[in-house]
Amino acid sequence: MTGWSAVAGAPDPIVVSDGDTRQSLALVRAFGRRGLRVEVLAGRRGSLAGASRFAAAEHRLADAECEPAAWAASVADLLAERPQALLVPTTEVALGNLYAAGIPCRARVAAPPRDAYEQAVDKAQLLALAAEAGLAVPDSVVVEHPGYFGARVAFTAAQANVIPVAVDGDGLRTDELARVL
Repeated sequence: MTGWSAVAGAPDPIVVSDGDTRQSLALVRAFGRRGLRVEVLAGRRGSLAGASRFAAAEHRLADAECEPAAWAASVADLLAERPQALLVPTTEVALGNLYAAGIPCRARVAAPPRDAYEQAVDKAQLLALAAEAGLAVPDSVVVEHPGYFGARVAFTAAQANVIPVAVDGDGLRTDELARVL
C-alpha cells in the first residue's frame, strides 16, 4: 500500500461522489489544497466539483438516485481499477447505494459501519430514540397524507400532535398547509 501522496498524479486518489453538490466541491477544494489527487463522480460532465481546478478527473456515471444499481456497478468498476483509492460518498443516496451493493466490504470507503448508517437514516427510529433519551421532539408535526406510516407511528409514540396534510403531484398542498397552520 502506497498511501496518499501530496504529489500530483499520485496513484492513490481520493474519489468524491455527487459532483453537483456543494459539499463535494468543498471536499475537492480541501483535499486539493493539501496537494492530494482528487477525482469526482458525477451524473454529467462539468459538475460543480468536477469544474474545480483541484479535480484531477471527473467520471460520468449513471444517476445515483434514478439508476442505483448501474451507478453502484460503475463505482465498483472504477474502484477495482484503483484499489488504493479512498471513496468519500457525500450524500445519503450515494452511501445507501454503496451499502446495498456491498462496496464498503471490498473497497476503501470513508463511511460509518452499515448499522450506524441505517440507524441514522431511519427517521422514525431516530425520533423514538430521541424521545426515549429525553431529548426534545416536536410538539406538533405536519405529515404528508398519504405518507410514510412509520414516521407517523414514531411521531405518535413521541406524543407529538400529528397533523396530516394532503399531497398532490407537486408534493405537499400548500393551500392545505395554510389551512391547518
